[in-house]
Amino acid sequence: MMVKPLNRFTRLLRIGSCFLLGINIVVPLSSENPSIDWDQLFGELADRATEEETLERWSDQLLALSEQPLALNQANREALETLPFLGAAQVEALSYYLYRYGPMEDLSELALIEGLDATTIDLILPFVCLGEVNQKKAQEFSMDNLNYGKHTFSHLFGSTLETKAGYKRTTSEQDRYRGDAYSQTFRYAYALKRHLQAGFTLQKDAGEPWRTTKGWPDYYTLHLVLKDMGFFKGIYLGDYTLTLGQGLTCGQGFQLGKTLTGASTSANQSALKRHASTAESGFFRGAAVEFVLWERKQPALKAIQINGIGFVSHQRMDGRMKGDTLTSLLTTGLHRSQDEMVQRKTVPVWTVGGRLGCTFAWGRIHLNGLVWRLDKPYFPTYQPYNRFGFRGRSGGCLSMDYKWQYQRFGGFGECAISENGQTAWIQGLNVSACSSLALSLVYRMYERGYQTLYGQAFGEHETVNNEEGWYLFVGWEIGAKLSLHGNIDLFRFPWLTYTTDEPAYGQETGLLATYRWASNSKLRLRYKSRLLERNFLPQGGRTPQLTAENKQTLRLQQESTWGACKLTSTLNAAWLTTEKEDQRHTGCAFTQSMTHTHPSNRLRITCNLSWFDITDYAVRLSTYQPGLPGTFSMPLFEGTGCHWQIMMMASPWSWMETWVKLSRWNYTDRNQVGTASEQLSGHHKTDLQLMVRFKMGKRPQTRAKSLLPLQN
Repeated sequence: MMVKPLNRFTRLLRIGSCFLLGINIVVPLSSENPSIDWDQLFGELADRATEEETLERWSDQLLALSEQPLALNQANREALETLPFLGAAQVEALSYYLYRYGPMEDLSELALIEGLDATTIDLILPFVCLGEVNQKKAQEFSMDNLNYGKHTFSHLFGSTLETKAGYKRTTSEQDRYRGDAYSQTFRYAYALKRHLQAGFTLQKDAGEPWRTTKGWPDYYTLHLVLKDMGFFKGIYLGDYTLTLGQGLTCGQGFQLGKTLTGASTSANQSALKRHASTAESGFFRGAAVEFVLWERKQPALKAIQINGIGFVSHQRMDGRMKGDTLTSLLTTGLHRSQDEMVQRKTVPVWTVGGRLGCTFAWGRIHLNGLVWRLDKPYFPTYQPYNRFGFRGRSGGCLSMDYKWQYQRFGGFGECAISENGQTAWIQGLNVSACSSLALSLVYRMYERGYQTLYGQAFGEHETVNNEEGWYLFVGWEIGAKLSLHGNIDLFRFPWLTYTTDEPAYGQETGLLATYRWASNSKLRLRYKSRLLERNFLPQGGRTPQLTAENKQTLRLQQESTWGACKLTSTLNAAWLTTEKEDQRHTGCAFTQSMTHTHPSNRLRITCNLSWFDITDYAVRLSTYQPGLPGTFSMPLFEGTGCHWQIMMMASPWSWMETWVKLSRWNYTDRNQVGTASEQLSGHHKTDLQLMVRFKMGKRPQTRAKSLLPLQN
């Protein structure tokens, strides 16, 4: 019975390999530089996260960084640390270069800085610019300058063209959708360099009513951010995200985690950021201030500063109730049917906390703490694996984090304790052996009883408890054309998990090879192997046993630029074997993407075509694809069929953009798509999205497109 899927898998794998090789031979190399594309990074991050809400929040934070690039000529060390792709040694080297040689005249000077390899420069290019040389002029801020800010307004409209079961009259009253079949998002943002940010977002998902019973939109977010206001480094009003230390107590920001792209494994970013995405969870609502208590004004490499953060939040969260008791917290943000609407904003939560610390030339040390209180008692349904989880109305966490750098060696870590006395801690060491070789070693130990509502830190799971492990990363830049990145993670779960009835272990290894044979052509090969124990019930048995499940994935990707066209070919394959089951599941997907950009940047067309053959949901594959600005697009391939997508951007005037995206799924192994209220009759599904954006005010500074090949 397994012969036919295996033959289809092998055939598709061979066809994809031949087509990929043909693209490399047929497409001539152009002397023009390609445009910057950081979707590869986010595509790898998407492989790590498990919740779509987290991915949407990360996508918005990356988009905000790219729309407001950091001016390197005015950036101090603290500002450089806001770039999540730079390690401590790289921040030190870049700070010293700016201090020693003064403002940069061209971004190509980044290649002259020791420790900044070609991969790292590729990552930071979309988020930096040179800025103005005049430091005083760049820092000027007054009410008269408000007219020079940038206004952005957008309206996004989307819908599935086929009719889902949730909109049909035959669906039960409890499961029927209460709203129309259209999703809509309104956004407005105002920015005056980095001094002032303000805006709002109004959004409804397909199937949701546009307004609630109180007359408000289903989801809305507001924010106002003021920076460099004397004593206050930042004032945040409305919705914001917060990351304290390495995320053991609170981690709502963008995290690299166990990626193969860079060696920066520590949480290296601003603690506070405004929240303007459509993610309906993972943020605070209230007020926060970042302040400086004392500062010794010396050269950038000798400055000492005592600073802190204080915040308060009051937010209503979605939850499932049983009488007057909360049994689970929900993060989907969907309120379409009667059952989902009953769970909307049922639990008010108060959260108060802050941070106090000192920043030196060689590092920093912080003391973090927060407490929360729920309006209703929280008692999830008891299961053996959640025996030590949080229960009750209130709780809190206290932690201390640090970071230091001495020449080629750097370290970071955080130790946290929750209200019940359980601890969690993480320690890391970064070594820059030479300008082309970097190593990172991380050890984490999260006790099974450690409790936090907002923690999200480095590890196998997004929750911060019941995990212990060692992680090693090695990055080697072999000249200007070839780079090798590898990692290995050995971990164990001391207590039961959702999929195991006894303590289990696992390991993950990965290798990423990148070869650049021209400034506009790149080949990537990524291999990952993940071994994890899970429950297995033998035939006729009553007690589950642990069995080792090994999933291996392979990704081969080729990027080439031909004049105004960019071609990307991606071949994904997966194998899953189980120790005690005589089965082998396979999956394969091939994606061809082409982007054409008019020389005037007023017109852009992107086409994607994918074929996939997946024998089981356990080996499902996904590929990040560029979507409309501010949206998240991560197609999940499962079953057998094809998927195509066409996206076009037209800008008739410099202050206006119009976007259209049309995508369609066609399956050959089923007559129904989706399940429950999302089910569609037939073997296809068609989605349409329309967007219009207006930009007014001073346009952002031009950024470099590419610097490759680079020579150190």
